[in-house]
Amino acid sequence: MSDKWDQGEQDEKFDEKRHEKGGGSQDPLGAITGGMVLILIGLGLFAWMQGWISGWAVPLGLFFLGLAAISFIEMLIRLAVPSYRRGISGRLISILVFVLLGLGFLGFEVYGYDIWTFWPLILIAVGVVILLGAIVRALFRR
Repeated sequence: MSDKWDQGEQDEKFDEKRHEKGGGSQDPLGAITGGMVLILIGLGLFAWMQGWISGWAVPLGLFFLGLAAISFIEMLIRLAVPSYRRGISGRLISILVFVLLGLGFLGFEVYGYDIWTFWPLILIAVGVVILLGAIVRALFRR
């Protein structure tokens, strides 16, 4: 019986330590975002299996634009709700990459240009976002 009691005390101590370190707070946005991404994948696969979309470029383009939209909504919620606020520079970079990839794949299908010619623009855009983030952080620290 003392083994069960010791285990209960250890679990309580672990929970207290985790809560003290900040690991105890629940952030539902990660789970919500993951669920939305799975729904997006499921909708895309269902549309493809039904024959509503064909090829590979349009579905990939729409998928990346959907990821960008989901990430953008998550970022707006994080900005609006102080308890979920975290650094958004990584989210901005991922949104930018998703948008450029989505537009690249859609452009390949619609206009016939090759997405791989636009990879340098993605690198340039990511670099600009990183620079702007560093400048804004330096200005607001003063």
